[in-house]
This record gives sequence, C-alpha cells and structure tokens, in this order.
Amino acid sequence: MRELGYSITIIAIGFFFTIFPVHAQPEIEINEDAFIVLVAKLGHATLFDELFGYLYDDSVLAPLSLIVEALEFPIEVNPAEGLADGWFLSENRRFTLNLNAREVIVEGQKLGLPKSLPAILKDDDIFVDVRLLEQWFPLNIQFSFNELALYFQPQEPLPIQQRLARKARREKQKKREIKKPDLPHLALPRRWLSWPQMDFAFDISIQPDEKGRWSPQLNYSTTLDMSLLALDSKWFFSGSGDALFSTARVDFSHPGFNVDWLEDTRFFLGDMSSPATTHVTSAKSGIGFEWMNTPLDTPDQFDQITLEDALPPGWEIELYHNGQLLDFREIGETGRYRFENIDLLFGENIFQLVAYGPQGQKREQYKHYRIGQSMVPPGKLRYQLALNRTGPDIISMISPDVSSTEETEAPAYRYYANLQWGANEWLTLTGRWNRLTLHDDQPAQDFVTLGTRTFLRNTYFEWDTSWRLNPERPTSSSASRLHLQTQINEIQADLQYDYSTHFHSETLSAATESVAKLVAKLRGPLDLSAIGLPTIRWEWSNETVRRTDEPFSMNANLRTSTNVSGLSLSNNLVWSSNKSWLSADVANGSLLFGGRLHQNVRAKGNLSYQAAPEFYFKTFILDLNARLFKDVDLAVNISYDLLGEEKEKYSLSLSRNLHYEDFTLGMNLGYDNSGLNLDLGLSFSLGQQNGRWEMDSERMTGQGAIVARAFIDQHNDGQYDAEEDTLIEDVRYKVNGFEHKARSNAQGEALLTHLSLSRMSNISVVPASLPDPFLAPGHPGVAIKPNLGAVPTIDFPLISTGEIDGSIYVWRDEKPQAIKADLQLVDAKGKVVQEVRSAYDGFYLFSYVPMGKYEIRVAPKLVTQLEPESAQPIQVEIKPEEEFLSGVDMLLKPIPPVIEAHRN
Repeated sequence: MRELGYSITIIAIGFFFTIFPVHAQPEIEINEDAFIVLVAKLGHATLFDELFGYLYDDSVLAPLSLIVEALEFPIEVNPAEGLADGWFLSENRRFTLNLNAREVIVEGQKLGLPKSLPAILKDDDIFVDVRLLEQWFPLNIQFSFNELALYFQPQEPLPIQQRLARKARREKQKKREIKKPDLPHLALPRRWLSWPQMDFAFDISIQPDEKGRWSPQLNYSTTLDMSLLALDSKWFFSGSGDALFSTARVDFSHPGFNVDWLEDTRFFLGDMSSPATTHVTSAKSGIGFEWMNTPLDTPDQFDQITLEDALPPGWEIELYHNGQLLDFREIGETGRYRFENIDLLFGENIFQLVAYGPQGQKREQYKHYRIGQSMVPPGKLRYQLALNRTGPDIISMISPDVSSTEETEAPAYRYYANLQWGANEWLTLTGRWNRLTLHDDQPAQDFVTLGTRTFLRNTYFEWDTSWRLNPERPTSSSASRLHLQTQINEIQADLQYDYSTHFHSETLSAATESVAKLVAKLRGPLDLSAIGLPTIRWEWSNETVRRTDEPFSMNANLRTSTNVSGLSLSNNLVWSSNKSWLSADVANGSLLFGGRLHQNVRAKGNLSYQAAPEFYFKTFILDLNARLFKDVDLAVNISYDLLGEEKEKYSLSLSRNLHYEDFTLGMNLGYDNSGLNLDLGLSFSLGQQNGRWEMDSERMTGQGAIVARAFIDQHNDGQYDAEEDTLIEDVRYKVNGFEHKARSNAQGEALLTHLSLSRMSNISVVPASLPDPFLAPGHPGVAIKPNLGAVPTIDFPLISTGEIDGSIYVWRDEKPQAIKADLQLVDAKGKVVQEVRSAYDGFYLFSYVPMGKYEIRVAPKLVTQLEPESAQPIQVEIKPEEEFLSGVDMLLKPIPPVIEAHRN
C-alpha cells in the first residue's frame, strides 16, 4: 500500500510538471567583471592595440562595427535598430543581421543565431561571439587567453588598405574611455536594521533504506544578507529533517569608512579565514576579526592566492585560470569551497569561477590579479590586523562540520599583523607578526617577518625573512626567501630560493641544522597552428631540497594544457627522486578535462596514472551533463578505481528543471550504487524591494540593488514632487557601460540588480529610451556603492530642453559674411554648459538646452579681435511655452588694423 502511495505521488508530481507552463530561459547576461582589453592581429599587422571585449564561455565577444571596419568590409552596423547590412569581399556576397528577428543572411543563405553563441547590444555596439564571425566570414579566429589577443587568419585574401584606415580606427577606438566616467559619488546612508535578502534551496530525497522501504528526507539551505547595527551581515544555515541546523555561520563587515584618518578602512567579524604568511602559516577557517585598509583584491602572498566563498550544498564549481581548467569540486554540507595556493603568473591573471546548481542554475565570477599588484603606492601605509580562533563556527550551539579537517582540530587562537609602506614607485617595505599555537601542549609561538617587494623593468623581486621569537630556541632560528619573476618574449621565468635554519612553524617542519630549497619554473606557449593543431601552454617546474645529513630530494612537474573546441585539457606529470636529477623513483600524473563537448553537452573528469617505476592507470572520474530537450537534462557520473582496490561508484539521472519568474522547480530521477532515488528541488529568492516583498528565481544575496525612479522635474530642483512631477515609464539605464535589462514601470521605478558591493557602480539614464526627444537627464548619472540587504530608491530627474539656433557673420568688405567661429552657451551661474562651432554658412545650434536663462557669447580667444560693442553676449531664455529659439544671429565687427608709418 505504501509503495502504491509513493507511485501516486510520483505520477502527481509528473502531472504537475507537465501542466505548468514553461517560461523561456532568461536572456544571456554578460558579467561586468568579464570586461577585457585585447590585442587584435592579422598576420604580422596589428588591427587594434586596445580592442574592448567581454569574456564568455571560453570565447570572447567583440564589437562588430569595429571588426568589419578594420577588415574593410563595407557593412553598416546600426546598433540602435539591432541591424547590420552590407557585403564583404565582393558586392554579390551580401550580409544581413537582424538581432530582433534572430536572423542572419550570408550570401543568400538564411541562418539562425544559436543561443550558445551570443550576439547582443552592449555599449552602443553589437557585440558578437568571435565564433560567429568564423561562421559568417571566411576567417579563422584564434583567441589566446594567456596573451589576451585575437589572431585573425583569413581563408581568402582580404582587401585591406592598411595604414590610414587602420590608424584612424585605432585612434577612434582609443577615444572610448577605458576608465569609467568620473560621476559624482552618492553616499548611501547605512541602516541600523534592514529587511533581509534571502536565497532558499529545498530538496526532498526519496530513496529506499536497507530493508527496501522508501522514506523521504528533507534538506535545506538558506543564505541571508541584511544590515544589522549599521554593519553588513551574511548568514548561512543548512539542515535536514533529522537535524534542523547542521551548519550555521555568520559574519559582519563594514566595506569602508569615509573619515579622513580611516580612509579605505574596512573590517570583518565572524566566520572567516586567517591570512597566510610565507614560511609561517596557511589560511585557516574559524571565528575571527580583521581590520584593514588593504584592497580586497590584493593577494596575501606575492605569487599565490586562495579563492574561497559560499555556495549552497549540492552545487558544483569549476576553476579556470586564463582559460585553463585547474580544478573542480562539489559543495558539501558546509556550503563552502576553497581553492588554495594557486600560483599567479607573470602578467595578467584572470580566474573564472563557474558554478552549476542542481536545478540548472549557472553563476559566473571573474577575478583579476597581476604580479606586482601588492606594490603599495608611494607614501601610502597599508595595514592588516587579524585575530582568528580555529574550531567550530561562531554559533557554538551548532555542531561543527566534521567533513572539514580544519574544524575538527582543537580550538586555537591565531594573531596576525601586517604593515606595508610604499617607499617609492618601485619599492615596498613589509613587516608582519604572527602568534599561533603549533602543538596543544606548548605555549603560543611568535614570528616576525621583514621583507621588500620591488620591480625593475619587467622583473619583480620579493625578499622575506622570518624569525621565530622563542627564548628556548637558538637566535638563528630563521627562514628566508628570495623570489623573482620575469618574462622574455613569451617565456615566463620564476626562480625561488628558500633557506631555513632550526626553523619550525605551521608550514615548515623542524630541522636540526639547515634546509635549502630551490624552485625554478618556466612557462610558455607552443604554437602548432602551422600544422593545424591548437596552441599548447606548457609549464615546467623543479623543486630541489637539501637537508643537513639527509639525502638529496627532487620533485619536478610538467604541466601541459590546451583548448580544443571549447574543451579544456590539462595533463600534470609529477616525478620525484632521492638520487639524482636524471632518475625518477616515483612519477604520477593526472589528465584533467572540462568544458563543452557540444553545444548542449558539458563534461569534466580526471584520469590519474602512475608513470614510474612502472606505468599503469589508477582512477577515472567522469561527469557528463547533456541537455536533451529545452528543460530536460541527463547526467552521468562514474568514479572507477582501475586498480580494483575500491568498488566503483556510478550514477545516472534524468532531471527536468522548470525556470519560472519567481522560482525554479526541479525533479531528478536517478540510479546509483544504493539503488533508485528521486529528488525534488525548489529554489527561490525573497527580499524586500521598495516596500514590497518580491520573489525571484535569480539569487538576491551577495549583490546590491537599487530602485531607480525617473520623473520629469518641473522645478528643475532634482527632487520628486508627487503633485507636479510626472513619472516616466520604459526608461532604461546603463550600469558601468552595460545597458541593464530592467525598465521603469508605470510608477517610474526600475529595479537595478546585480550591482557590485565592493566597488562603485556608475549608473546613468539611456537618453534613447526617453519618450520625448527633448527630454534629457537632469544629471550625467551617479556613482554608488550599494549596502548589503538594503534596496534604496534613487531619483533620476529628467528635464525638458529646447534648442537655440542662429547664424554668425562678420562685417567685411562693407557687407556681412558667414564665418566659422566658436560660440559658448553660459548659464546664469556663469558656467559654460555648451560650446559649438558654426558651420561654413555661419549656422550654429545649441541642442538639449535645459529651461532657464542663458547668454550666448563668442569664445574668449576671439573677443580681443572684435569691437567691444559687437562682442557683447546675447541674452536668451528657454521657457516651457517657448522651447525653440531660432534666428538668434550675431554680427561681429573686427577691430580695424593699425597701419604704422615708417620713415625712409
């Protein structure tokens, strides 16, 4: 009878999923952090020194108008209409793009735009995936992530007339500001208490027990952001039907103070990780406090970083470094992930974190680092103070996470202080102090570290020396490191020398005398395009360790990686020897792969093997996800011990995920080692926005949001007057150059989400979205940094404008003659609001002039050449009933030349 009940339940759930309408997938959104500046080359020629693009799915989006002009394809791109039309190579080879119809016609052949290869409107251009350009035109385009470069290889000769056209276009491109506009900063008041923004995930798992009886198990996780006591607070809870709370964490922070002596200062309190110190400590989680004015994106160590954050349990995350897959893992019950000790390469380091949810969610995050980023500006003092207690989470009544080896250790206090001073542009001095307990039965130990960081030309140097301050140890207990990185052509070199005597810490074991370690690394590309193969990135490293009275030891590593049709392949071979450089006692390797095998098939996996003293395969792991239909996915997971020492693990599941506007539903029917199982998932977000509780299928936590209100400002005072001002619908906004998908409703309000909490967001009105061509934004925009958990309303006044036109003449040869001259429009406060130059026929036009009184005057540099009376400004006024002033002419009379008589 019970089995019949479960069968009816499953049938009812299936019927529920069938009758509910399926909403379309959300439009592709490009992450703001995906912005990059590229070099574009055609053969040996450089098309662009600085081409703006956006990273997307192992590829890059590039501006179509600039690309076709650089290639000299006479194709006219009209971003406002979403159209492009023209021809390439010859007039009979027509090209037409219609973004609204999602249609492309190339040489008479009608093509569609695949959803996986975006073509979107961004930043006043049509940005297209470069893989689309390969489909449309006779081009092969190679994107080098490491070099941040596009290489164009034409399949047919291109009629490019070099020099002038290319130079003119590059100059025009450079006029586009890379830096964000300098908008006035609007300080948002912090709240003592705000309504929370919450993300929920529920999962009901139904599977048989040991006796074959089916029993449901409820699991949940929730993330909560809110302002509490004027601080940002982040909360995380997870549990199940057996234990309501199995994990709980909370942390508090302040993103930055505005007091002069506390400029750029921020602090964190709660569950956090302690900073790492060379030779002394590694990062460890616990309850702590941190006070700092160091930028958040500064690595703790010169050449390594640790990336960590929170995600709901059951999610998967992949880490890519400059396009190459480094690692992947599944989020456990703690709701945490951490990628430790990731090497930073010489030059630009772009880390991409791609997270996948159980209901088909996908989140992308980009982090940018550069060797030398830890250099402190001249005369600037940066500090970082931290106290950390390893052990259980801050909510002590909750049982600690037993899956983490860190949190099962006995509680211990760790202290950290770091001072950095920029002596000049090329030298930074550092000093650190650590106190920690190495063993439970020993007192705390103190460590002091002094060091310098510097760079000369393209070489970066770091020196650090740490001393253990313990009266029971010799005074010579120390550890030093000399480290340099450089690049010659495309080859990167990294050399590190460590030397320690009687030094014992958390990261170094005790030695009776001395330990010397030399690490050498070389990295570079292997270009195989000449034989039709992709470029292979290689990295060789060698670590040699010599200890007093102990044998020589050597560890070497060879890592090769490449991308093949969206699939990242990385092979890592490690061998060690206690005999000599030329012999290998043990050699182990792993082949890591991940990415897209097809538009709808995603895979990742790992094949490990031993290469010496004999070769054999050890383990094989494969995760395969395929989109069968619009909302139906197939997942296969295999974990196989090829040595036969452990039983293989496998799972096969079929899931249907429905994405609605307010929530996401998922049903997963799977089979694994334990038998048949059924999972039902529900996820949604809930938050207070502009006085109303809103549900959303997209996450609300970990980001900022505002409500932008647009209205016609009748009094031109920037303040909304409910009785006289008119709210405007369908107004759009740009956020840091991106056009946001939100539009204002009938109340003039648009909810702008996904704003950064750590840096300023520049927000401005899109003038083309205004219903009246003579409406204009009342200000150029604002720069804001949202507060966690708070969604304030920010006014964007719109003002009515008019036009002033006329002609300017000069009295010459007893008659007025039209001239070209510079004219200025000055407001009542004496500020020059516009400056124009008259045309060849003397005509000038001041457009989008706000209501008010002005004067029109000749540019000051011309006044000295004119008679005072004719150079007097003309007083004008733009009124609501008189928006267009025409025929405001000026007649200038030059000062007659002075002729000096010279005697012979």
